[in-house]
Amino acid sequence: MHGGKQTPVCSRTVHSQTVVHKCEKTMSKKLYSLEHISKVYNTDVENLKIWTAEKFNDKSLTELPPSVNNEIATFLGVQPLSLKSKKKRKNSSSKRNEYLTELKQIKEASYKEKILDFVTDLKQKVNDERIIQTIDSIYNSLPNKKEYILENCEKKYFTWKDIIFTEKGVKINPNILYLSINIDGPTKILNEISNSYFQKKFSKELYKVYLNKFNEKVEFTLSDDIQKIKNIVSEHINNSKKEKKISTITLEKPRNNSRVNLNQDKEINIKDIATIFQSNKFIQQASKLIKNDNKAVALWENNNSTSEEALIIILKHKVYNFVIWENINENRACYIFKYENGNFNRKIKALKTFIMTDIEYKRWDLFNNNGNHNQLNYEEYYTVIHESIDSYKRKLNSYLKPYFKIK
Repeated sequence: MHGGKQTPVCSRTVHSQTVVHKCEKTMSKKLYSLEHISKVYNTDVENLKIWTAEKFNDKSLTELPPSVNNEIATFLGVQPLSLKSKKKRKNSSSKRNEYLTELKQIKEASYKEKILDFVTDLKQKVNDERIIQTIDSIYNSLPNKKEYILENCEKKYFTWKDIIFTEKGVKINPNILYLSINIDGPTKILNEISNSYFQKKFSKELYKVYLNKFNEKVEFTLSDDIQKIKNIVSEHINNSKKEKKISTITLEKPRNNSRVNLNQDKEINIKDIATIFQSNKFIQQASKLIKNDNKAVALWENNNSTSEEALIIILKHKVYNFVIWENINENRACYIFKYENGNFNRKIKALKTFIMTDIEYKRWDLFNNNGNHNQLNYEEYYTVIHESIDSYKRKLNSYLKPYFKIK
């Protein structure tokens, strides 16, 4: 009996396959394999084959309709069981545990607009209404951008008269706020820039930065004018680059404690990294990936004729290989190259040559997404700015997944 509807029982005939097909037409289009039925009743499939052969006088049958289920149970001496497959359902709490990291990320977002794209993508991946409701609940508890600014931020204003050029980029007059804006470009050009040029050209511009009232940190995602300043300086550098208004810098001598000759590269271990690159906490994090067949190579980076200690971390996988390029100077951006496995040694050699050779503006071109000009034969490359250890680990794990992960 199913839903009050009575199902007729198959009758025995000499032509057993005709019987089964009659049953199939009159009772159900669904057939169950003997293997499936044996698992439902926890019995040997041979027992079912014996019963089937006796009932239908046919040893070739491998599937039966559900209408003979009661007869099977009687034959086995047990109560009838449902032949329908039981779908394994994850309980909601275990599913929620799968998304703990994502839920925490939403909860810790400052305001809705900051996390909206992430929430939208996550909801498309999750196939559970209760989890989606949890996501919506956490997201809706966040303030919107305007509410967050009113409650948590104060504005700081400045002009080009308050901007000071440094070797690393620019910084704001500390009497107004503590803010340095790093620019990964030719430092020689930055040193030669005249503040008066910008003060005159942008004299009517007033810039605004949002500061968190509680921890006094700059809210970078809210402060669009920071990117505006970067763009102004970048455009000036590009113009200077085109006009070739850069003088050659005398090659610096390598430091005494370096273990690598100026024109050589050398494979080093984690202990060496801790010594040579101890000042760079980001390299210390990336070195955690060095295990099994992965390795690190120390070399001299020629940065617009200035030699700087650098490191590449080579990560090998059967699908893709990755190379992380870091510089001892934390103000230099990190670059990650993704390679196919073919001719990988030749590709590594080309990358080393690229790093160690005096190629003008190589970092600048990579930073400005012009990396397709260098003929290094990678599939993709990614730029990682050194902001904080947490954001660095998160970005590296995002670009390297699912093959490698910093824990």
